[in-house]
Amino acid sequence: MIVGRPVPDRQAGGGRPRGAGVTLANGADNISVYTPMFRTIGPAAGLVTIVVFALLVAVWCAAASWLGSHKKIIGLVERAGRWLVPVVFMVIGAVIMAESAFR
Repeated sequence: MIVGRPVPDRQAGGGRPRGAGVTLANGADNISVYTPMFRTIGPAAGLVTIVVFALLVAVWCAAASWLGSHKKIIGLVERAGRWLVPVVFMVIGAVIMAESAFR
């Protein structure tokens, strides 16, 4: 710090360009799935798929906003998030594997 000059705030995540880059990189594998799917289902079903997807993204965002504004939920995640998040992902994976085994 230079005397008399404030230290500029630095963003932990690197700002919007880096966030957009990570989002695109994480979604690149989806392109390989969705491109053939949209090609085969036709325009009407494609439009329905896009509308349903957009609505459900809005629902997830609203749920995240609601959960993130409750102090009890925030406290639980701060205390138990280190082990709770992996356990939730493992349970989801186990359920998916169990359901696919019985088809």
